[in-house]
Amino acid sequence: MVETPAAAFMADELVEHVDFFSIGTNDLAQYVMAAERGNDAVAELGDFRQPAVLRAIDATTSAAAGADVWVGMCGEMAGDPELTELLVGLGLTELSMSAVTVPAVKARVTETDTDAARALAENALAAASKDEVIELLE
Repeated sequence: MVETPAAAFMADELVEHVDFFSIGTNDLAQYVMAAERGNDAVAELGDFRQPAVLRAIDATTSAAAGADVWVGMCGEMAGDPELTELLVGLGLTELSMSAVTVPAVKARVTETDTDAARALAENALAAASKDEVIELLE
């Protein structure tokens, strides 16, 4: 499970010892942004669309690229159809979500152009703020 910044940023070392990575986005966002997700006063900081969170995800998928290691994701981010194209572009190979969100995410996956998704991911990773990422997603 990649749920801490330490695991994400050490993924290039860990990749030699695992068969897969599973990114737990709820905890990862909370720890990357140092914003406890149960605290409404800082809930905005724990948004998955924060560039720092996306870069932690990218560190994990980049470490797995070229290795015989797949990268999955669980948590609310995986089940958000608005983020599906971005996740494909970041290199996620499996998304785990609640059953109610499967049809919408599946439809988005089948509609996604991989090259466009990669371009979207590159732009999102270069963003300086969550607002810039949101603009890209619209």
